[in-house]
Amino acid sequence: DQAIEMIKELKKSYATIGLVIVLGSVGDASYYQLLIARIYAYALHDAIFIMCGQKELWPLLKYAHVFIRPTLSDGYSVSIEEALYLGTCVVASNVCKRPIGTILYKAGDVVDLNEKISTALKKECFMQD
Repeated sequence: DQAIEMIKELKKSYATIGLVIVLGSVGDASYYQLLIARIYAYALHDAIFIMCGQKELWPLLKYAHVFIRPTLSDGYSVSIEEALYLGTCVVASNVCKRPIGTILYKAGDVVDLNEKISTALKKECFMQD
């Protein structure tokens, strides 16, 4: 839900922005349907793609400008390490210790998430290109 709200706001400044949401599985089907409805209500169905299932994430990370991990609780994340290794900017919630190079935002704070993503898109990500 945080990522959908983020894209809704960032789309105002970045018309071609997109989001790929990667889910290992759909846990709560009713919550998943609520998110799909929100995507369509915000007219973001052309900007958001949801990929479900256990798949290797790193090939996708090579093409991403920013990888976000908008979790409310978390532990060690291999996906963050993979993104950093591949040179992809990482913005993650501050719910646990994160690797050096990760841009942290206040968990659950969509405004802070938007600010950190905007900063990453303007500076961090493109310094590596």
